[in-house]
Amino acid sequence: MFPAPKNTAIVLNPFGSIMVSVSKGEYRYGFNSYEKDDDVKGEANHISFGDYGYDPRIGRRWRPDPLKSKYPQISPYSSFSSNPIIYLDSEGKDIVYSAKKNKDGSIKVFVTVNAKMIDYTTTGISTSDLHAIKDGTIQKANELFSKSFKGMNNEKISVEFKLNIEVVNSIDKTNKEDHIIAFVDDVKPLPGKPNSNPLGMAILGGHAQVVEKQGHSIDKTSNLILHELAHNLGIGDKYETDKTGRVTNSHSENLMGSGTTGTKLDNSQLRDMFYRYAILGNEKEQKIESKNPGKADSKGDLNKLKTHTKSKNK
Repeated sequence: MFPAPKNTAIVLNPFGSIMVSVSKGEYRYGFNSYEKDDDVKGEANHISFGDYGYDPRIGRRWRPDPLKSKYPQISPYSSFSSNPIIYLDSEGKDIVYSAKKNKDGSIKVFVTVNAKMIDYTTTGISTSDLHAIKDGTIQKANELFSKSFKGMNNEKISVEFKLNIEVVNSIDKTNKEDHIIAFVDDVKPLPGKPNSNPLGMAILGGHAQVVEKQGHSIDKTSNLILHELAHNLGIGDKYETDKTGRVTNSHSENLMGSGTTGTKLDNSQLRDMFYRYAILGNEKEQKIESKNPGKADSKGDLNKLKTHTKSKNK
């Protein structure tokens, strides 16, 4: 951040256009602490915003979003998904989470997860099936994770969850902060547990998952993907096993239970996934993709997982 001169007061509208300005000194920076470029459109009407430029009067970019393929439903010239009250867009890149604290003490959390889906199976999954799975998973995720729960101080917290998935045909079309959903032929039994029969695997708090396509069932495959995504968001399994990995209590009604039919999440699970974002929202900018911001490595996570699978390289 670049401090303004003393005796300076600037009031901005949500998109960053100056409404009131009182200053006794020159200040070269504008909205989000980016440098103003008054030669383009007049005083405070154009901000550098990295290399894409930004007009705070209309909340639009000078150049199209380089990540426009990830958000086909949004104009490539839009900023903050056209909603600066909810979303942050500090570098013109991925949307990050935010939280709104209400006067009654309740909190609403807005969460967006961006993922890439890739097929590593030897037989191949048809493009139409991949897109059907993608659409089914997005719809189910937005319903399943958009819930209310009680926080640590018994405050009401509501989550508005949005999952974006793009189907890609090469790992080179992913970046380190994407979630990666990779289909594989088979997930091997867990080390030291010969009777385990995992259908998927993910790194807790990480950026990648590997899953087996569940026959012709879009619903079961979507449930499996969301089970592993919940691991990425920080929660563990609900079911119990013996020392060999054989399931002794499936809790099959829960999303984190054994099997592919569960869809329920209890209060503690929702709290473990989303409470930290309610506390940090609008106070510290942080991407949703990781419990370790700045240390994202989706390809590294995927490579670790693939050692436990049978699949082909792409």
